[in-house]
Amino acid sequence: IMVPMVSSPYEILKTRQLVKQAAEELKMVDWRSKVRIGAMIEIPSAAICADKLAQCCDFFSIGTNDLTQYTLAADRNNAKVAMYYSWFSPAVLRLIKLTAQAAERANIMCGVCGEMAADHRATALLIGLGVTELSVPPAKILKIRETIIKTDARKATLLAEQALACTNYKEVEALLGIV
Repeated sequence: IMVPMVSSPYEILKTRQLVKQAAEELKMVDWRSKVRIGAMIEIPSAAICADKLAQCCDFFSIGTNDLTQYTLAADRNNAKVAMYYSWFSPAVLRLIKLTAQAAERANIMCGVCGEMAADHRATALLIGLGVTELSVPPAKILKIRETIIKTDARKATLLAEQALACTNYKEVEALLGIV
């Protein structure tokens, strides 16, 4: 069960309580081993408190479309501000890193979904930030898989460190060779 738009551990704890209640009603004895409960990290507050969320989650899935939009206050579908919307923004990258680090410390999976996961230009960067799983549309699987195979994890970590030191998304794109 993936809980969307999580802002704090409260939503996950409440979900666990409701699932437990439903499992008891269904006389489902070993529900904890069968039902994994995780959080969609889509808003900055969830990434900022990822260390606390990780204590009550079985996994994270970072929704990069919404996380980018809410972090940068830029709706990609609004032509007046769409030029500010970029998942290569160092602010977004820092939230991804923060979330991935919290997941690693808690020994839970940290995946990425959304358009960034399917952008092969971001794959090495995501690996370097500590992401352990990508959710991509079927048409993108082969290209992303090929990129993962070619990625050296140590170089990806160095790339992520360089990207995090950038001051804006244009610098990150230049670092990645995106014109």
